[in-house]
Amino acid sequence: MPAVSLPFSPLVPGVSPVEIYYREEGHGEPLVLLHGGWGYGLNPFNRQLEKLRDEFRVIAPDRSGYGGSTRLNNGFSIDFHYRAAAETLSFLDALGIEQAFFGDIVMAQSLRQSSVSLRRSESAGLFLKRFTITE
Repeated sequence: MPAVSLPFSPLVPGVSPVEIYYREEGHGEPLVLLHGGWGYGLNPFNRQLEKLRDEFRVIAPDRSGYGGSTRLNNGFSIDFHYRAAAETLSFLDALGIEQAFFGDIVMAQSLRQSSVSLRRSESAGLFLKRFTITE
């Protein structure tokens, strides 16, 4: 699984570098699948990756505290979603992605709200959090 090194993350203050592991499949417009609070162990997005990789460059990062990524040192803060959005924007910068579709409505909304204060472009679009994939 590839990883990017961020010089810092607001989710893990005082830790440097912060490693973010991610899965990436396909080509085309970036589609970022963001996991919920249980990480990819409960909802791994395997079927979604398989179906969407033909049309998108699908990227599924393990945010700090999940998977192989850097562990949180102080648990979850009250402004977790803002901090996670800032980390996601740094992750996208490290991959050279300026605009993307997002597959988690809660985090995508946090990214949209944070992008104003973080001076970031709007997302390319939003997907519903749950995908229905049929064979």
